[in-house]
Amino acid sequence: MKKHPFDLALQLTPLEPGVYGGTTSAAYWNMVGPFGGVTAATALNAVLQHPSLLGEPVPSL
Repeated sequence: MKKHPFDLALQLTPLEPGVYGGTTSAAYWNMVGPFGGVTAATALNAVLQHPSLLGEPVPSL
């Protein structure tokens, strides 16, 4: 199954326990850098994968 460009943009590679690597995606790039939403989603993705994760993010209303 082909992944959506947003899923590819959030993709992280575990480098060691609690450390992840990733790259930005041209699909979510503006004139000076990646869009803020994809940056925030990538950071949240790293938090959700961290082995010391406690709890869940609070959903917005």
